[in-house]
Amino acid sequence: VKNFAESNGITEEETWERFKKHYDGYHFSQDGEDIYNPFSVLNAFTKGRIGDYWFRSGTPSFLVKLLRRNRFPLIKLEGQLRSESQLSDITDSSRDIVPLLFQAGYLTLRGWDERRRKYLLEFPNREVYSGFWESLVDAYFPVTISSDGFDVFTLVDQLTAGSVDSFMVSIKSLISSATSEHIPDKEEHFQNMMAIICRMLGLETRTEIHSSQGRCDMTVACAGYVYIFEFKIDGSAGKALDQILERGYADPYMSDPREKILVGANFSTETRTLTDWVSERLIFPTIQNIRDKR
Repeated sequence: VKNFAESNGITEEETWERFKKHYDGYHFSQDGEDIYNPFSVLNAFTKGRIGDYWFRSGTPSFLVKLLRRNRFPLIKLEGQLRSESQLSDITDSSRDIVPLLFQAGYLTLRGWDERRRKYLLEFPNREVYSGFWESLVDAYFPVTISSDGFDVFTLVDQLTAGSVDSFMVSIKSLISSATSEHIPDKEEHFQNMMAIICRMLGLETRTEIHSSQGRCDMTVACAGYVYIFEFKIDGSAGKALDQILERGYADPYMSDPREKILVGANFSTETRTLTDWVSERLIFPTIQNIRDKR
């Protein structure tokens, strides 16, 4: 650890923090200790830098195929609850991809719901999180990424600057560039594409957030801003924005000092792309004030 810190120009404490964030987090029993990925840890010390070594050691293409074949909604991947018996069911007849993701090391036990008698599953660490989402890019954006050179930093800069229109234009370009035969007329496909893009950015992204009046499709948080998204298929971007306001999707973030930007977006199954969007910045102290003004 001392040698690694010196060669990377960081402190030993920072070294521990980086190793924990990238390689720790595996749980294999209800009360088990955190387990580091030994393969990645050894490679990091050998090569003298933090890297996604385990994820690069094999291709998860079979998982990608299963996700698409079973039409698993990626926005619901994190926070899944499964019983012990369900996690052991990885037979060919099972359409549940979560047990296989757990057995393969992409998801791990993060908690225990005593009332439901089920485990909570999430990604174990940053190596798996970033590697998993990046592996889905070619499957969902086969033309855009390989041919046009996808630059995630441009999207990050747009969000951190509060440039929501520029961000949505970039999103439309990405989705429009994808080959049409790869896009089924399914609502979850457009939501999956949005989830993949935002998670690739390395920003705090949450999907299917429950509130007292419903579930918000997606939120993305960065320095200075919290974006709250609602998506419609063959509908109206304006109605999507109204739903955010009427159901109080921004209420849980009212104590957050960052500026909140609400975004309603509509996808078309005919044109197979993002058709329109509308945004609104929260400049009033409460959601109720916004409703009254509207």
